Order: sequence, then C-alpha cells, then structure tokens
Amino acid sequence: MTLLIYSHLISIPQSDTAASRWAKKKRREDKIARANATLKIRLGSTEGWPELVPQDVIFERLHDYYQSTQWKEPSICAVCGQCLQQLKSFSFPVVTDSPAEDPYNHGLDLELLRITDKFTIQNCIVRQLSNEFTFDNVLLDGLMLEKAGVARRPSNDYDDVQICDSCCSSLKKQKVPRLALANNLYSGQLPSEFKDLTWVEEMACSIYRNTAHRLFDSSADDQPTVLHRNTCAHEMNIISTAKVLPRTPSDINGMISVVFVGPGKFQPRKSGSLFRVRKEKIWRFLMWLKSHNQLYASLQFDMDLVNLFPDDGPLPGIEEGAIHHKISTKEVNELFHEETAGIDVHPASFMMSSTSDDLTEPFVEKMGVIDPECTRIPARTLTASTL
Repeated sequence: MTLLIYSHLISIPQSDTAASRWAKKKRREDKIARANATLKIRLGSTEGWPELVPQDVIFERLHDYYQSTQWKEPSICAVCGQCLQQLKSFSFPVVTDSPAEDPYNHGLDLELLRITDKFTIQNCIVRQLSNEFTFDNVLLDGLMLEKAGVARRPSNDYDDVQICDSCCSSLKKQKVPRLALANNLYSGQLPSEFKDLTWVEEMACSIYRNTAHRLFDSSADDQPTVLHRNTCAHEMNIISTAKVLPRTPSDINGMISVVFVGPGKFQPRKSGSLFRVRKEKIWRFLMWLKSHNQLYASLQFDMDLVNLFPDDGPLPGIEEGAIHHKISTKEVNELFHEETAGIDVHPASFMMSSTSDDLTEPFVEKMGVIDPECTRIPARTLTASTL
C-alpha cells in the first residue's frame, strides 16, 4: 500500500509580521516607561531624606563626647594653692648654677613669697628635712609655692608656674596676695604614713585642750536641733596646755562622753575604729612634729605615757565613763526604724532582725561633713572644729 501525504505550505503576509514586531516593541517601551515613572516617583519621595551617617563619623563623635564629658582636675595656683579652672601660666628658665633674675620680666615681685621664718629655713632649706620649697631652680628655690602648681616641661629647660588672677594682680602691685601661702596661711604637708591617724590619736598629740558647746534654738517641738537666726563663732577658753606629751588616756576621756542606747553594755572593742589608738603611731607622729613644727620643738616627750596606750585597740577607760541607757530589743528596733525612716530600707536593717536580747555588733554610722559655703575646707578640719 502506498501512502500519499500532502503538505500545504502556509505563507504569512509580510504586513502581518511587521505589525506584530511593532506591537511587541510598543509593549516593551510602555513597560520601560512605566518602570521609569515608578522609579522617578520613588526617588522623588526619598529625595529629601538625610543620608546615613558613616560609622567612622559616628565613632569619632562618640569619642569627642566621651572626652568632653570627662571630669578634668582643675589647675592649682602655686601662690595660694586654690583649685581654679582658669589660671595664667608663667615660664621661668631652669637655673641651677648661680642665682639669676627673671630674664623675661613678668612683672611679678616673687620676692614677697620668700621664706623668712627661721625655723622653716633651718629645717627645710639648711637641714633639708623636707623638699617642700625646693624646685631645682634657683629662681624658685626658697619661695613658698605650692608644688602642684609648678610643672617642669618635658624639655627640662623651663618651669611653668600657674598663678590665679587675684594673686597675679597683687604681685604686680608688689603686695602679698591675701590668700597666699606666704601670708601665714601655710599649714604644712602631712606624710602619707600619718594620714590614717584617728581623731583620738590626734587628741593624744594635741598641745591645747579646749571644749565646745553646740547651742540649738528652735520653736518646733519635733525639731529641737534646728538652728535659727544668726550663728556667731567665738574664741574658746583653753582648759589646759600640755608641757609633756602625749596626753594620758584619762585626759582624753575627760573630753569624751559616750551615751550608749541598747539592751546591753557598751563594749569598745566592738566599736571598730571609732576609738582606735596605736601607741607606735602616736610616738612616731610626735617625733615627726618635733622636727617639723616649732610649737613642738621645745616640748618634752615621755615614753612612759605612750606605754599607757595599747598597741592597737580602743582607748583605755572609755567604757568607764559611758552612760548606759538600757532598753529592750523591741524598743531598740522601734527607735532604729524611727530614726532611719525613708524610701529605701536602711542597710543595717538586717542587723535588727534578731529578737534576742543578746548584745549584737553595734552599727556605728558616720553621717559625714558637708561644706555648704563651697570654701573647699577639708572634712577633717570641719570635723575637728566641732569637737
């Protein structure tokens, strides 16, 4: 059998092919135009937006903020010793061979600050027991200047002296500045080994013994210790002047009164460092005062009196003069919560949780001292002035 297949060739007109290509091209162009329009709309809506800040700029600004917010220790005036933010700096060439005048002629009469006290000259300059007034510069040696206000340049050829406006103005007028250390205001520097002296040890080494009374005047019954009106300070009478040091424990106990409120007896060994004395520390401090303080140079020092104090312990006899106000533990708790009432719980509340009448470790709270007049008086000085 023979199969016959007929094939028909269909031909598309030329005009139909061109129309199809044109329509495809038109659709492509319309699609691109719509995409461009959409992109233009999006770009237009975000055109005013701020640009992202680079990371390196962010870290650089954070570093600047950190440096600017750091507390910087204020400069110290070399003449008066005050901490001030703005000081004038004067440069003096380092001269070590022979005395020389200031070649830069700053107009400051620094000779007004020259040490004239014979005791200070003998001990600090001649015997060199202290280098407080030596600067390895002939132009500055022997002047009563605060060392923290004098800085040697890294090149070691100049000393920069910081002076405040008030002191600078007075020195240019050839007058001793009112607050200058040389104006009988220098109190000396305490060595680091004596900076932990307790107030009882200081009383044992004191020459003068006085007493102070605090007066309160308040019309409110619930605030009997509130001061009103003006407060006047008067010189106090000196009860005794020591000729032999240290003072005996009985002398110190005569100036201290302890009122102990609690269910048991007052035990000094549980008072921590409140009444702490160390006889070795007292003796070393007296020997240092003999060499560095002219008030102690002519006094007598008795080692037998030092031996009346313990090696390290509470003041002997302090418990004998204590006044005991015996109350129950419940009353102690009530008094404690009344005195420490506040928003937060007092840190010592855990010590008051016991219901036993046994004497527990007492909690001695130091309230601190403030300087409301901002005169930068050390807390130790304010505390001592109230004793």
